[in-house]
Amino acid sequence: MHVMIIEQDLYTSENLKLKFKNLQNFTLSKISPNLEDAIDGVIEENPDIIIIATDLPDANCLEVLRNLAAYHNFLPILIIAAEEVEGLDAECVRAGAEHYLLAEPLTAAILSRHMQTALIRKNREAQKAQWLRQELSEAQNSLVQAEKMAALGNLVAGIAHEINTPIGIGITAMSHLESKLEEMRQRFDQGKISKAAFQDFLERIGAAAKLVNNNLHRSARLIQGFKQIAVNQSNEEKREFELIPYILDIITFLNSQLKDSNHKAVLNSDADCIVMNSYPEILRRVLSMLSANAVSHAFLPGKQGVITIDIQALNNNSCRLRFMDDGLGIEEKHIPHIFDPFYTTKRGDNSGLGLNIVYNLVTQGLNGKIDVISAPNQGACFTLHLPLSVEGFKGQQALAG
Repeated sequence: MHVMIIEQDLYTSENLKLKFKNLQNFTLSKISPNLEDAIDGVIEENPDIIIIATDLPDANCLEVLRNLAAYHNFLPILIIAAEEVEGLDAECVRAGAEHYLLAEPLTAAILSRHMQTALIRKNREAQKAQWLRQELSEAQNSLVQAEKMAALGNLVAGIAHEINTPIGIGITAMSHLESKLEEMRQRFDQGKISKAAFQDFLERIGAAAKLVNNNLHRSARLIQGFKQIAVNQSNEEKREFELIPYILDIITFLNSQLKDSNHKAVLNSDADCIVMNSYPEILRRVLSMLSANAVSHAFLPGKQGVITIDIQALNNNSCRLRFMDDGLGIEEKHIPHIFDPFYTTKRGDNSGLGLNIVYNLVTQGLNGKIDVISAPNQGACFTLHLPLSVEGFKGQQALAG
């Protein structure tokens, strides 16, 4: 057992060293740091047990004891003092000591027993803490896997639900089409096709074909949306660009899209030149999808809505972009789920993938963060915190995990 004696009182420590001469299987530290050098000395020596030799522990001694206990949680510490003061032993134990012992009449055998007991107890505590950390790590891993499987299950269920409707309609229309074709074939074989019957047949065929075509296109759009859930870097170009002029170009594009609906987008920023080394096309897609979401959910028909994009440089490494609308706002119950796949307040009008795709584009493509604050009739504000330089692409990591 390697023992380090920390001196606050030279007389007490020298007496302890004499006691250790009668003990076997103990090695004293080559150094005996004073209180000021205690923590550095422990790091250098890496002892099995520490003894603080003192005449009477003062406030400085208690502070060092607390620091040692904090830095070296499972290292046994004994206080051996020349004097006894009522309540001081308990205060030393609260500060981190295993025992408070009096130098006299402390024998070598009693000292050895106390050290062995303290070391055994600390080793048990360290082992128990290791087991608890291992159990916690396993529980966390299990929770992460369970959350992944739950998210995957929700995604698969959502895909099945969304795809099932147009495919089902298409199958029904094709079955109807087949039956009408068979009926017309029989009439043809019998030579009983009238002009009115043939005209009705053409109308039904046209309606069925249109229904099948519309639902096949709807299925294709859904599948395209599913593909966008996973962000792929290989199709994007990373380059350096000035953010403000680029956002102005995006706003010009958005206003051309918003013209027919009588809405408009404006820039509100007094930021200086902000240069980004990122994926500008991903940023354009994010703002375009947020704009489409505002048109779909925030603005009432016939009423002009305003979208405001606010940009602010936070430091040399990041910026904040806020996308705000003055529309209907979002009810509080929807906020926690707004980025979930297939979550929508207009079931049937859209798939509920838009904001989930936005979330993935921001977090995986731009390596940023996005959140939203809103209240009914007070509009919505989507806040993006983006790094000015994207070092690595998280999309592939997210897919692999």
